[in-house]
Amino acid sequence: MPQDMTVPPSYRKVNPADAPILFIALTSPSLSLSDLNDYAEHLISPTLSTLDGVAQVNIYGQKRFAVRVRVLPDALAARNIEKLDALCKETGAKAFACDATNADDVEKLFADVENKLGKPDVVVDTASQRARGAFIELAPADVAQSIAVSAFGGFLVAQQALQRMLPARHGAILFTGASASIKGFAQSAPFA
Repeated sequence: MPQDMTVPPSYRKVNPADAPILFIALTSPSLSLSDLNDYAEHLISPTLSTLDGVAQVNIYGQKRFAVRVRVLPDALAARNIEKLDALCKETGAKAFACDATNADDVEKLFADVENKLGKPDVVVDTASQRARGAFIELAPADVAQSIAVSAFGGFLVAQQALQRMLPARHGAILFTGASASIKGFAQSAPFA
């Protein structure tokens, strides 16, 4: 297999000449479509797949719901806020300086945002730093900094956000990253 494959191959024991021998239709007067999809995907399909003689179970006609978030930020934070100038101008957001790996900076960020704009209802953490290179050639300090920004920084942001959201009993914290953190790519070990 090629060394740079991002996803391992999958194998199935199926004869393409065989037609399905059974179709099952699901309906429910009490379950929502998403609950019905969940039931089919997580209970029925795995159970049928374990039966002798069953080569493959396919689910058709699912109605999956997509979450689309359109964010019009009130506050944006970065170590270098000059990088936010164009986005702030376009959205009307205010820029705040913050090093996501510094607990005092993150606490000050949330205090400043709260004082100027009020308590946040939604917090989106996108901080990351990438150390590039072959795994065996990476400098440990660079990997430590990548982990500090992505993981420890996310912890600090969540901690401050929760201190404000829990008393109000509402709010959302979203952590985002690049697809490399899921798929993994050559030269991106600490990022993944």
